[in-house]
Amino acid sequence: MGASQSKPDGGVRKKLRPMVPRSWAELEKMHLRYQQETHRRRSDPAFQYFLPFPMFQSIVAPLCPQLEKLQLLAMFDVLDLNQTRKLAVMDFFSGLALLVDAKKPQKVEFVLSLLDNGGLKTLNKCELMMVVSAAARGLKMFAPGSDVLQEGTMRPLMRRLFGDKDEVLRQDVVNKALADPEILFFMSDLEAVSVTIVLIIRTLVSWSSATCM
Repeated sequence: MGASQSKPDGGVRKKLRPMVPRSWAELEKMHLRYQQETHRRRSDPAFQYFLPFPMFQSIVAPLCPQLEKLQLLAMFDVLDLNQTRKLAVMDFFSGLALLVDAKKPQKVEFVLSLLDNGGLKTLNKCELMMVVSAAARGLKMFAPGSDVLQEGTMRPLMRRLFGDKDEVLRQDVVNKALADPEILFFMSDLEAVSVTIVLIIRTLVSWSSATCM
């Protein structure tokens, strides 16, 4: 953690760039579509935690209306690193949240909100480890060359965030994370990637519009 993410191509797999939200509002809309799809499929709890392709298509297609089903399926296959025909919801949305151009508090709070811990306002070390691990896997899904937290750096991070406590308020974790130099450096580096992605997408959209005229 700490190496530069600021590659010329944004570090994000080329095939996946169209589905990276260009704003925080777009990410929120995508997550709302996921919640709506989960509600429609509430008879099967597995949909709360995993995205099969039909659900992925429903969530992503409105963001990429120019793409056909086979192109969306190709995206899904790139993300499906373990070839299980489903994507972990926490990994997927955590990775997107880290790449979207937004304020750091929004990103941290959103990633923590993906943890289903019954609405508790506290976090324990195990839960936070789950969140951090999901974010690392999610970032690798979209940007395989990214520098992410390794187990050796997670433990010192846990000590900084928890001190000698086993459980703390979620808001305390957010506040400490936003004051942690290593986390701030990492997220600032990702902001450069976010800007690069937006510029690339805008250029592609402008080029596509011009060629269609």
